[in-house]
This record gives sequence, structure tokens and C-alpha cells, in this order.
Amino acid sequence: MSLPRRHRAATRFVLVSLFALGAALVAAECDGGPAMAAAPEAGAAAFEETVQPDLVKLLPSGVAASKTLTVAVALGSPPDDFRNDKGEIAGWEIDILRAVSQSLGLALDVRPTTFDSLIPGLQAKRFDAAVGQMGVTEVREKVVDMLGTLKANELFAALADTNIAVKSLDDLCGVTVATTRGSREIEFAKSHDDQCKALGKPPIDILAFNDGASAADSMISKRSQLFWIGSTAVSYFVT
Repeated sequence: MSLPRRHRAATRFVLVSLFALGAALVAAECDGGPAMAAAPEAGAAAFEETVQPDLVKLLPSGVAASKTLTVAVALGSPPDDFRNDKGEIAGWEIDILRAVSQSLGLALDVRPTTFDSLIPGLQAKRFDAAVGQMGVTEVREKVVDMLGTLKANELFAALADTNIAVKSLDDLCGVTVATTRGSREIEFAKSHDDQCKALGKPPIDILAFNDGASAADSMISKRSQLFWIGSTAVSYFVT
């Protein structure tokens, strides 16, 4: 979760690390089936929290007065954040947001947006916080406070008949890879251009999409060779 610096004290005590996933940098195989499996219904694993007065006292005055926690969410990456079959916004990050708002005695106002709009929206003070499989980086921490809720890694997905084996970023040189706009994956790819050149290979060919589902679809339709994003979304997609 990302939030403006003025909101740090209000939420640091609410969010905890709920998951610990350790995934190697490997190529996962798909059989070319549907781009996304059926998602669980909203609230299926939701938490129920009671108001915690000590936390309410820490709320910034503007949020306390509005009685609403406004959060930007980048959808399209189940099981983190997505729309279920009923069109409802769902995901484990959404469950945590509901628990946070309940603990603070606030209504939750979820605002869907694209991943690359999360931090600019916070800087423009359109939202109180933002979530959407956003990795913690030094660059991002220069402009927003970041609270970790998940420890995970990077994964790739490819069609089952691929001959691509990913043991390091060197293996991506010249490969067309789909990911999301504004993501760390794009930064990783661009920073590897010089290494690809030193190896006498073309740079990594990155295709950027608004959400993970669209990136996965591009791999299924063979517009890209690999789908590259955080391990929770890729593992869910492959399953």
C-alpha cells in the first residue's frame, strides 16, 4: 500500500505482513487456456474488524472529518485486485482495505484506476492511499510512504510449447515480454539494455498494458512471448 507521507502514522499500526511467498525467477508454463481463471467472490475471505479508538485518534483531520477512506486500486491482477463475475471489486488487498477502514471507523471508497496513475493520483491528493501489487522501491519511497503487506518475487508465464528458459535477465534479451505500465518490470528491462548490448543481443522488447489481465491475454494470443509480473498474479493466472 502507498500513501502520502502525512498519512503514515494513521495506518502503520493497522497493516501487517500476511503472506510470505518465495518464488524463484523461472518460466511458468500455460496450456493456452482462458487468460484468467474464475475468481473467488468478493468478501469470501473478508476480515471483520471492530473500531479501534487508539487508531482513530491518529487519523489526519481531513480523513477523520470526511469519515471516508478513499483508496485508488489498480484492477486486473487477480487474486490481488480485480472484478469478479458479478462485477464487484474483489481481492485479498481489498479484504485488507475493508479491515483497515473498519478498524478506523471509516467508510471505504475504492476508486479503480490504472497502475501508472496510482502515485500521480496520491501526489495530486485525489486519494488517501493506493494499492495494486505495487512493489516497494527506493524511487517510489522518495515521493510516497509504502507499507508492505506481501513478500513475493517475480514470475514469468509462457505457452507450453515455448523454448524460452529464463534463468536470468540475460535470457530475456530479444524476447517480447508483456507487463503493466509503470511497473518495476519495465524498469528492470530498461536497466538491462546495456547488458544485452554487451552480449551482442537485442534489448528486451517490453509491451506495456493497463493491467495484468491484458498483458496475459497478449501472451495467450502470441503477441508477446512471455507474461511478466508479480508472483501472486502469475501463479493465479497459471492455475
